Amino acid sequence: MPTGDILAGRFAIQKQVCRGGMSTVYRAFDIETEKPVAVKLLNIDAHLPAITAESYRRELDALSNLRHENILRILAHGTDDKGVPFLALEWMECDLLERKNRRSPEFNGWDDFASRILLPIVDA
Repeated sequence: MPTGDILAGRFAIQKQVCRGGMSTVYRAFDIETEKPVAVKLLNIDAHLPAITAESYRRELDALSNLRHENILRILAHGTDDKGVPFLALEWMECDLLERKNRRSPEFNGWDDFASRILLPIVDA
């Protein structure tokens, strides 16, 4: 999806953040809330349509039913103008594992990282 495109009349695509086997994640701007969001667009050509549809359904179901302060909330879902499924989630500004791998002075070793970052995620 090109930068500058508007998805679902609401999400202005700003840049591609990462791409995996089943999806591509973009940083976008939510026109309604005026906040940054993550938009996950499924790669429908990567797998059989039935597998892609089931993966999307399961992720949507899980994210719609989970509520915890350490889990990003789903904001919207649907399909783009070509019928490609998407999920829009709250934006997390930083990549904590990347910060840890850069040997940031913010964490005093793996034990500190685990207690401050990983255990709250496990709690979620």
